[in-house]
Amino acid sequence: MKNLLITLSFLILLFSSIKGSAQLTKIGGGFSLATSGLYLYNDLEYYNNSIGFDIRAEFDVTKTIKIVPDFQFFLPKTKEYILGGESKTTLLALDLNGHFIIASSKKVDFYAIGGLHIGGWNIKDKHIESFIGEVDNSAFKIDVAANIGAGIEIKVTRKLGVFADAKYIVSNSNQLVFTPGLIYEF
Repeated sequence: MKNLLITLSFLILLFSSIKGSAQLTKIGGGFSLATSGLYLYNDLEYYNNSIGFDIRAEFDVTKTIKIVPDFQFFLPKTKEYILGGESKTTLLALDLNGHFIIASSKKVDFYAIGGLHIGGWNIKDKHIESFIGEVDNSAFKIDVAANIGAGIEIKVTRKLGVFADAKYIVSNSNQLVFTPGLIYEF
């Protein structure tokens, strides 16, 4: 809880300082594919390596620095057990990333990604294990982490573009997320 309060305080301070200098220039969305994503809770392993949906906004700070908050919802990952029962893990993610343009032309931008990740793991688990017996785990766990990665944005028309980025989430769950999508420029 203390980490969540510190993170929220940091985000409020960051957005209040950016408000005067950053301009909303683009909105977009796409699909996300999460790989790996092992989360340990009560000595049990939970995974979410599924497809999700991404929505984002882009705020220009300078010509080469963008602030890109995005929200991702991943479809539930269900595991059925031989002795009965199942576990279902759903992942939500809120990222606040900086996109740092490292190479640019009229139609193509390559960028490095660095930022903050807040993942919400919704775990619903009720099954029977041979050595443990009945397992009943239900919780919503917050995982605060860092993002690092790279991406590309290609202008298709004057107002519409496509993007693709890959980022590694350095956290308790250590996950690689690939996100292609569309972006609309105001």
